[in-house]
Amino acid sequence: MNKPSLKKTLEDINSKKISIRELNQDYLKKIKEKENLNIFIHFDEQNILKQIDKLEKDNSSKKLKGIPIAIKDLFCTKNMPTTAGSKILENFNPTYESFVTQKLLDEGSIFVGKTNLDEFAMGSATNTSFFW
Repeated sequence: MNKPSLKKTLEDINSKKISIRELNQDYLKKIKEKENLNIFIHFDEQNILKQIDKLEKDNSSKKLKGIPIAIKDLFCTKNMPTTAGSKILENFNPTYESFVTQKLLDEGSIFVGKTNLDEFAMGSATNTSFFW
């Protein structure tokens, strides 16, 4: 299946061929279908829907407005736990947004969740994943 490019997706959103909600609902469905793969350490559908509601009311022209993005669980995110793939940080909820994620949010991206990784990013094959 051929997926549209980021540029094409943004053009479709801006021309109202697809809504931010429709685009993200499609991704939400796919994430739920693949839940057994342990791709996401953190996934909060209600938070995603709140982000969508906020962006639908925003009339500004942000570069990534409505684009769903999964964030590696290595970056601190203010309203999501950050574990770096470690049980030690299981209950860590940062009080700040990392520079990288703040830039993505400022441009209107929608964080769909935090993705799995080797503990503290010390590996390449997810052999020491949060789920092991």
